[in-house]
Amino acid sequence: MDYNISSVYEGITYMMKKNTESEFSAPELTGEPDWSELVIPKNFGSGRQFITGDIRTDRIRLKYFKRKHDNALMARIWFGPATEGPVGHVHGGSMSAILDESMGLAVLLTGSIAFTAKLTVKYLKMLPLGSVVTLEAKVKNASGRRVLATGKIYNEKGEVISKGEGFFIKPPVNKIEEHNIEIRTVEK
Repeated sequence: MDYNISSVYEGITYMMKKNTESEFSAPELTGEPDWSELVIPKNFGSGRQFITGDIRTDRIRLKYFKRKHDNALMARIWFGPATEGPVGHVHGGSMSAILDESMGLAVLLTGSIAFTAKLTVKYLKMLPLGSVVTLEAKVKNASGRRVLATGKIYNEKGEVISKGEGFFIKPPVNKIEEHNIEIRTVEK
């Protein structure tokens, strides 16, 4: 695909105009009947503002759930204009960060705390800004202090946009108390 300065400028101007329109207002994010909404504790991500603790209204909005039949971590995610990478589309780093956090939370749902040692992400499709997508993350294998988790982000048609695999390491037992994090479901 050939780009010239004029077409890039037109694209940027178009997106700047769209950024001020209501199309980029975050919609209500809801789960499926088989999902229970999760309450992410304040000490998870304290001091961070990119994903879970993000206070900006134009970047990422997400809501986490636990799927009842298999305990997978699920999420509904909206990507706003501040996640832009290629003109009109979500930056891959935004998806990568969400996959990383979500796979870590999937590990936490199993009762273990672990930290990312290696993250691999594959991008399969471009994702337009303003999209609402679904994420699924789960632990694939755990042995000793090592945990392997997988995650995928897919659209309303079920098409996978990006997928990741994370290798996580549990801290030594004497360091776990420092992290004391517990996730619970929303009381109804």
